[in-house]
Amino acid sequence: MRIGITGVPGSGKTALAARLAGLMGLPLIKSQARQVGDILDIDPFVARSDPVKMVELQKAILVSQTAMEEECGSFITDTTTVDCLAHWEVYCRDAVDRLTDELYRKNCRESLGRYDALFYLPPPSCGADLELDRAIKKVLSEHNLPCKALSRSGMAEQAVSVLAWLKSLTREAAKKRSQEGVL
Repeated sequence: MRIGITGVPGSGKTALAARLAGLMGLPLIKSQARQVGDILDIDPFVARSDPVKMVELQKAILVSQTAMEEECGSFITDTTTVDCLAHWEVYCRDAVDRLTDELYRKNCRESLGRYDALFYLPPPSCGADLELDRAIKKVLSEHNLPCKALSRSGMAEQAVSVLAWLKSLTREAAKKRSQEGVL
């Protein structure tokens, strides 16, 4: 199973993903922004005000994220290519030429459909990047991705909601396979 948690920084993605990984026994792919930023010596939050650095960072994050997902096969990730594309839209799109923009978007789109389930966490009540949140919602909507929006309730309630939705997806998939076998 390939499960992605999406949302703005500070929304609780990492905590929820870690809890679910433990409950489900799946590997956790943590945000690649920190690791890639350390390698490139670029602070992801500082880069938001430097388009050249942000473009370099976002390209490297996408490569790292997709490589980790391919390597793991089944996983839970606290950052998805939905997030990559939303960050690109907000912080990079106007800083690159058309071809670079199209290639980045193509690479994102190729990996968007690989998730079995996506979960969206709404932003915290204060200090959130609402422009980025709108971009995340836009990516989910434009690409018609199967995504369950979670409430701002506690992590235990969110985990229960995720597990219930995954169970229903599994039942639907089994029912569909059964129906296809009959036809």
